[in-house]
Amino acid sequence: MSEIPVHFRPRRLADWINPTGAKKVHSLVDKVYQRKNLEMAWEKVKANRGSGGVDGQTLETFEAQLEQQLERLHRELREDAYQPLPVRQHRIPKQGKPGEFRMLGIPAIYDRVCQQALLNRLEPIFEPLFMMPASDIGEDDLRRMPCAKCGKKSTVDGSGSWTETCKTFSGLWTTRSY
Repeated sequence: MSEIPVHFRPRRLADWINPTGAKKVHSLVDKVYQRKNLEMAWEKVKANRGSGGVDGQTLETFEAQLEQQLERLHRELREDAYQPLPVRQHRIPKQGKPGEFRMLGIPAIYDRVCQQALLNRLEPIFEPLFMMPASDIGEDDLRRMPCAKCGKKSTVDGSGSWTETCKTFSGLWTTRSY
């Protein structure tokens, strides 16, 4: 009996990002805390509006101290000293279930800027893996992952886009196109 695995599963992030080995993967940490990236992240957080977290800081008070806040975030990320604040919990009613609530976590604005800065750098790397046309991906490609709920793999519709149809949650059929 052979000890070679039947299905190859990448174990390193670099293998998932670049399964063919065509390009070298470099460190992203220094790109996350670049001042321009932090400024772009702030603009997106500001555009999304929303309330502050446990520190009670509003978008207006954060913006009044913008230079100091972004400099502090830049320094903490560069020195690996960043620690996110606890998330403020807010009860919101469940739709269609009167008297029942679910918890909504609201991070501090400082933490949302950090999250957006990470998203700015990670999304361009990972999004092409998930948005690839079906014609570029073979039947046994690792990017054709089965649904976690039912195990079905994605199929291709006539337009060449991915469509996942699976029975999830309380018997509802869900279809997602990519």
